[in-house]
Amino acid sequence: MQPEVMRGAETFTIPAGDGRVAALIIHGFAGSPSEVRPIGEHLASRGIFAYAPRLPGHGTSVEDMSRTRFTDWVGCAESALVRMKSEHDLVFVVGFSMGGLIALYLAQRHEVDGIAVISSPMRIRDPRVVLLPILKFFQKYDPPAPVPPEVSSGVNKVAYTQKPLVCAESLIRLMSIVRRNLAKVTTPALVVAGAQDRTAPPEDARYIADHLASVDKRLVLLPNSRHMCMFGEDQERLFEELSSFVTARSSTHRCCT
Repeated sequence: MQPEVMRGAETFTIPAGDGRVAALIIHGFAGSPSEVRPIGEHLASRGIFAYAPRLPGHGTSVEDMSRTRFTDWVGCAESALVRMKSEHDLVFVVGFSMGGLIALYLAQRHEVDGIAVISSPMRIRDPRVVLLPILKFFQKYDPPAPVPPEVSSGVNKVAYTQKPLVCAESLIRLMSIVRRNLAKVTTPALVVAGAQDRTAPPEDARYIADHLASVDKRLVLLPNSRHMCMFGEDQERLFEELSSFVTARSSTHRCCT
C-alpha cells in the first residue's frame, strides 16, 4: 500500500504559456514541493510551465523516508526530466538545497537548457557528521529541528522536523559525487545563496560557481536571506533573477533556431 501523502506536500504542475518553455523544480532534503511552490507560481506567472515532483520518501513519514537513498531521489528527478524533455522544447532545472545538488547531478549527465541552484550546500557542517557511519546503527533519527524563522509566520511549508541518519549519510554521498564532477557542467547556470545562510553559506555557492565549466554563469548573493530565501526578505529579488535567467536564455535559443 502506498504511504499517505501529507496535505500540501503533493507534486504540483502549473501549466503556463504555450508550454514550450518549462521548469523542473526540485525541493530540498526532508522537505516537499510546498517549499518551492512560490517559485513555481512566479515562473508560471511569467509564462513558464512549472512542475515540481515529490521525491520518494518525502511528504509522507520519516519512517518512509528512511527506506530511501539519494539514488531514489535522483531517479525520480531524472525520470521527470526525461519526460519533460519529450514534451517541451526547452527545459530548465531549478533546485533548492538538496534539489540544487540534484540539478547539478542531472546537468552532469543530461543536456538541459539551464540550471538554477539555490541554497545548495557543498558539505555538512555539523561536527557529528564524522560519526554518522556508527550513529546510524544506534540512532534512527536526528533530534527535531526548530522551524526556520523565515517560514515561522504562517507559510504552508510541509517538511519533516526529524531526518533519518541513513538518509543524511546518503545525502553526503550525493554531495561528494556532485562536488567531484562540477567541471562536467557546461550548461548556463544561476547560483544563488543567502548571505545569512548557515546551512549553505555563501562560500558554498562561490565554490559551485568557480568550479562549473559553464561559460554562461552568474552568482547572486541575497544580502538579507537565510537558507529558505524564497520566503525571506529577498524573495522578489530571487524570483526576478530566476525568471530573467530563464526568459533571457529562452529568447537567445529562439533567435538562434
